[in-house]
Amino acid sequence: MKLAAKLAVSNLKRNRRTTIPFILTSALCTLMLYLVISLENGPAVADSYGGAQLQMMLGFGQLIIVLFTVIFLFYTNSFLMKQRKREFGLFNILGLAKKDIGLVLFFELLICWAISLILGLGLGVILDKAMYLLIARLVSIPLPEGLHISAAAMTQTICWTGAVYVLLTVYGFFMVNVSSPIELLHAQAEGEKEPKNRWILALAGIICLAAGYGLAISVNNPMEAFVLFFVAVILVIIGTYLLFNAGSIAILNLLQKNRRFYYQTSHFISVSGMKYRMKANAVSLANICILSTMVLVALSTTICLMTGMDETIQTSYPRETTLTMYTQEGDSLEEFRQALAQSDVQAEDVLAYSLYDIPGVTDNGTVTDIGSYGQENTRLFEFIPLDQYNNAMGTSYVLNPDQVLLCTPGSTWSDTLTVQDRTWNVAGTVDEFPSSGIGVKMVGDPALVVVPSVEDMEYVRSLAPDEQKSLVNILAFDSPNPDQDAAAVKDQFEQITGLRPSGDTRNGFGDSLHSLYGSLLFVGIFVSILFIIASVLIMYYKQISEGYEDQKRFDIMTRVGLDNAQIRKTIHFQVLAVFFLPLVMAAVHIAFAFPMISKLLMLLGMGDTTLFMITCLCVFGIFALLYVIVYGLTSRAYYQLVKGMTEDLEEA
Repeated sequence: MKLAAKLAVSNLKRNRRTTIPFILTSALCTLMLYLVISLENGPAVADSYGGAQLQMMLGFGQLIIVLFTVIFLFYTNSFLMKQRKREFGLFNILGLAKKDIGLVLFFELLICWAISLILGLGLGVILDKAMYLLIARLVSIPLPEGLHISAAAMTQTICWTGAVYVLLTVYGFFMVNVSSPIELLHAQAEGEKEPKNRWILALAGIICLAAGYGLAISVNNPMEAFVLFFVAVILVIIGTYLLFNAGSIAILNLLQKNRRFYYQTSHFISVSGMKYRMKANAVSLANICILSTMVLVALSTTICLMTGMDETIQTSYPRETTLTMYTQEGDSLEEFRQALAQSDVQAEDVLAYSLYDIPGVTDNGTVTDIGSYGQENTRLFEFIPLDQYNNAMGTSYVLNPDQVLLCTPGSTWSDTLTVQDRTWNVAGTVDEFPSSGIGVKMVGDPALVVVPSVEDMEYVRSLAPDEQKSLVNILAFDSPNPDQDAAAVKDQFEQITGLRPSGDTRNGFGDSLHSLYGSLLFVGIFVSILFIIASVLIMYYKQISEGYEDQKRFDIMTRVGLDNAQIRKTIHFQVLAVFFLPLVMAAVHIAFAFPMISKLLMLLGMGDTTLFMITCLCVFGIFALLYVIVYGLTSRAYYQLVKGMTEDLEEA
């Protein structure tokens, strides 16, 4: 037992180049898990405005961190096990039984777990207050007094991380017991086989990627984007892995078959070297690409939401108060006016009107399938009688019984509008919609139809399913005390009709939106930090594995007669190409995903595509700079490993 413990400590010290990043990764996962659980269970969050949705977001973040911890501790541990197979084989040959090697692994992981708990929980207690300050700034929650230590968070963190380390120990025992000493001893000395073409997999990757991109750029409305988003994501992820694994090898083999191109000194060495690099690094590079894309999506969307929040509030609530009542029979405008008068509210800029909104499938000026969601070419239509539109907008349009006015942002319309068996001529267009305060664009860019009379609107209602025949009645106004005045009008309306209208004030809607967007940004930042840590970790370990492999490649290239400068240039080009390929692919993924994500943001009230584009470009620029810095830092480990070989070459 003592010998196993001493060997464990000695092994950790000797392999510190790889074990220290493993411990730091584990400590960071522990830290972030503790912080999220502490915030989720904190009374300040639970008692705050919008606390329930914030706790839900933090619970989602906790799930992501736990999954991340399992996946990436297994990834790093697998890398360490692979690098140490020769060491375990030597222990076995020297007389150490497999159960004793397993005991050494147990003590190594126990020490790593203990150190990561001390670092993670210690920093968690220290930084807990800072996290409250950050989330308080994002979602406006009260700050707890004094130092906050969450016993529940500590207990859950210890249990979660302990369970992961138990799984790592079981995995280590399994790997040692299923391999013979000779296999372990010679595991790293096995020669590399030439990568073979796998055209079927490469073609499948192209098809998956093309299908995912096609879905992303062809969606017509937010509801369709919501339904197809995860399908597109899965297709792109599968396509990315297949192309990095099979597609890259297929392209390099095609270049190799081009004799005029391939049989040049620089091309010959670069192409043949890249084949083996891509074979060894394909999965890791695909991981970096997917993680980078996730970081870009998470940060771009959440930052865009927070940046454009004021505009979203103003667009949704152009007046201080907007009240809404849904009715099946007739409108409630007279009751709204009566309630406003009896409440003694000093209302200004009063707006009252009714409209009927319903989705339909469009085809060359004809609307069919009234009430249908999720079909191709589905669009939301808002029908409003002419007199109510004129009253709401201060206009004086005149229509014949067979005419309508349209407002179809971002598209054109034919000369007629046909709904079922009734057709109207399009007399012209109007510039804007009435301000409603309810207009989250759930089904694409809505089309406004100003019909000649209430009877025309009722005709369209008669075509819809019974559950979709509600008429939307809207009362909007400005007043000195919005919160009190809105409550007073609601009370009076309830006394008159027995029904209480829904709706909110601009401040109330802003607080709700601030809580939602702030929660999303907080989780987005946390998730992005995790994914960046994962990318850094993968890059670091791949640089180390590349360093070990290139020690052999330096020797082989020297033996075939290449000079030192040419060897350095060739390998430097290969390393740069391999590690920057994921960043390029991530940029392509974001470019194709942009239309779909833009429509998804509409579901959250953000319709400013220009702002989202600017945010994406800024986030990508910052991330690319960080990527270059991380590459530069991790590449030091690579050059330290090959430095001895280059010095030997120079002496030779």
